[in-house]
Amino acid sequence: MKKWIVLLVAAAIAGSSVVAYAQEQKKDQPRNEAQRVQSRQVRDAAAAAATKPAPGMPETPGMGRMDMSSMMETRSKQMEAELAKKKSEYMAQIDQWKAILKLAEEEKASKTGEAIKKLIAAKEAEMNKDIQGQEERMKMMQEQMKKRMEEMKKRQDAMKEGAGAKPATPATPAVPATPAPKPVEKPKEKK
Repeated sequence: MKKWIVLLVAAAIAGSSVVAYAQEQKKDQPRNEAQRVQSRQVRDAAAAAATKPAPGMPETPGMGRMDMSSMMETRSKQMEAELAKKKSEYMAQIDQWKAILKLAEEEKASKTGEAIKKLIAAKEAEMNKDIQGQEERMKMMQEQMKKRMEEMKKRQDAMKEGAGAKPATPATPAVPATPAPKPVEKPKEKK
């Protein structure tokens, strides 16, 4: 029993030191060039979309209005960035567990190694489920935005067609019939 406790305490200490070491190493690593380019593109797109006026709106500096297509692009890029961030967070956690697994294998702690492998598998399954759900939500959102864009375009076209046609003469409202006046009753006389 004491050996078990000692083994668990040693594994916990080793695990926490490996996690701390991995976090330090991650802080020291420069950002990936692809990450820099992607974040720059998202910022540039958001800034460009924020200054673009909506269709049919006059260009007024400082209004910060966005048209629907640029909003859709911006939101799509934001969701992709969130998805990439979530993937990297999951991968960092999995990498930490793999480092602990490597340490357990070096110490020939087979039961601990098997438990860690189960944790890694569970974390990977959770990651796949979460990311797949987010990708589905992203696709649904994009489809909804496309439908809205089509509906707005149809309404704008209908408004343009309606503005080009001659305005119809308004119909004169029907005069309501007035009810006939009630006959005045003569008061009854008392005898």
